[in-house]
Amino acid sequence: MQINLNRILNRNPILKLLLFVPIGISIGFIIPHQFLFPILIALSIFAMIFLLFKQRTPSYILITIAIGLILSVNFKHFKLMSTTDKFQEVKGKIYGEITEVFASEPDFASVRIVGTISLGNQTYNDVPVLLKIYSKKDTLRKFRANAKILAIASIRPPRRTNLPTDIAEIPLALSHEVLLFARTSNDLIIRFWESPVTSENIFARLREKLESNLNKMFSAEYFPYFDEMLLGNKQLLDGEQRDKFAITGISHLLSISGFHFGIVFAIVFALFSIFPSKWVRFVLLSLFMFFYLCIIDFPPSGIRAFIMIAAFLYANTLERKVSPYNVLAFIILVMLILKSSLLFSVGFQLSFLAVLGIIMFQKRIYTGLAKALPVRNAVTNFLLMLLSVTISAQLFVSPVVAYYFGYYTFISFFSNLVLVPIFSISLTFAFLAMLFSVATIEIGKIFAVPAEILLSLGVKFNNILAEKLSPLVINNNGVILLSILLSVLIIWILFAKTFKSFVFRFGALILLLIGFALNLNDGNGKEIEIYPRAKYVALIFKNSGKNYCLLFDRKPHLFPSRDLAMEKYISRLNGDVILAVNGNVGIAISDQIKKQRMIRIVEVPSDVQFAISNALGKNQSIFKLGLGDDD
Repeated sequence: MQINLNRILNRNPILKLLLFVPIGISIGFIIPHQFLFPILIALSIFAMIFLLFKQRTPSYILITIAIGLILSVNFKHFKLMSTTDKFQEVKGKIYGEITEVFASEPDFASVRIVGTISLGNQTYNDVPVLLKIYSKKDTLRKFRANAKILAIASIRPPRRTNLPTDIAEIPLALSHEVLLFARTSNDLIIRFWESPVTSENIFARLREKLESNLNKMFSAEYFPYFDEMLLGNKQLLDGEQRDKFAITGISHLLSISGFHFGIVFAIVFALFSIFPSKWVRFVLLSLFMFFYLCIIDFPPSGIRAFIMIAAFLYANTLERKVSPYNVLAFIILVMLILKSSLLFSVGFQLSFLAVLGIIMFQKRIYTGLAKALPVRNAVTNFLLMLLSVTISAQLFVSPVVAYYFGYYTFISFFSNLVLVPIFSISLTFAFLAMLFSVATIEIGKIFAVPAEILLSLGVKFNNILAEKLSPLVINNNGVILLSILLSVLIIWILFAKTFKSFVFRFGALILLLIGFALNLNDGNGKEIEIYPRAKYVALIFKNSGKNYCLLFDRKPHLFPSRDLAMEKYISRLNGDVILAVNGNVGIAISDQIKKQRMIRIVEVPSDVQFAISNALGKNQSIFKLGLGDDD
């Protein structure tokens, strides 16, 4: 059965209406702000007139365009944002109120502040800033929303990426609704005003209690995994281990998503099955899942999963069929109305694209795989279901991952097949351990033991895959094009009408992979890649299958510092790596790379070092903040 877009749109009115929201947003960008309200009034009047004459379609279209106009107001920071490719920062004072806390740990905090920025004689009011706070000596205080802070900070606009492994700061700034990034330390905080105690802190205190219980039940090695998978705390798991999950394509098993919500829902559904009434079960399940959502502080993926589960549960209670397209469109519309900046969140994009891919292609992939498999039983059906879900989700997700993170992994198809069942059972025991630990830790420990054993097996197997199969992770300059072509070809193969056309399309896919592999292994290219960084410049080129990397500090006698993005990039290069360094920063980075892979380090002559240092030191341009006409 082919996917008929016209039939999908006709059967899913919310999906059809959602297509008109971008029109309203576009109009909102074009017209002056003072005309928005009169236009909204006019659209509302015309919509009511159409309803009176029983013309629902044009009425709904006008209402949807009006929603787009309202959303366009929330995108005003998009028009004001200034970006840079420079690494320089300027010192200034920040005074403002904390509106959102993203992380608050003893040695690091990340908060959103709206307030006043003072840069010399210039003052800017009501500026949203993403402030990162580091600890130098003492541990940091616990930061909460509505508190006020006055601090000296290094300030800069969002930086455009120049490495595939760089953090995508522009989407990050858009998703957090900030114009500037800033960093400070606890010794540069001039004054801090505590936030008043509110009822919102009840869930924060309960979360802290549950974290304490998890810490008591699980070992120090595996507690960070369960803390992230159950409560969404991403601060404890080290970056090296997180990278291994990214290499094998199972990062979604760590962050709270629909996968985790589905497991929690299945457990709670089984516990509440003792109630005979469907409506009692619906109310109790909905309240419990919402309560859990409050504890984990409303992550976008959790909100999406909660609304989808609630919609299908409600339809099941009414014994009605629900279109997944309609539900997905409704969730997008609701979440954008609540927080329109989620549109720029990478996690939001990946989450919805994965679900859309599963809705559109999972059944077709499952049917095709089932026909090719001669033996069918409960185990093979389960494995085919996992594989079809993985492939269908990757079709839309892979190009986005390649764009933001610069890699494409072929390992994910196998790793998901093996590790998803292990992590599913481990997470089931872990959630039961956390749930029963509220009553007594001793009961929780009974479930914690099998949870940790299974998790340890999964983590160790994942580490083996990441180390042995790392060549199957592609991270060269053509990875975005490769990911798009692969997704298009796989979709093309899925809709082959005859066996002959299927063989032809499958052959085209194999030829693409062979051609890309031959191009990847061609080591005769001598194009030099130049990456200017904050304290040094990197030059990387490939010749005869070897990677030559030169790291030169901008100035002599700089304090040693790390560059995680560069360390990741060089560590992932295919082939031998020969590294030449000049200065303390280059040495510090090379020391970290040596821990991850075998490299050869060569010495740069001192006269060459001196000449390059002088040349690099002269290129020290300062960016403009772009917040006013006189900056």
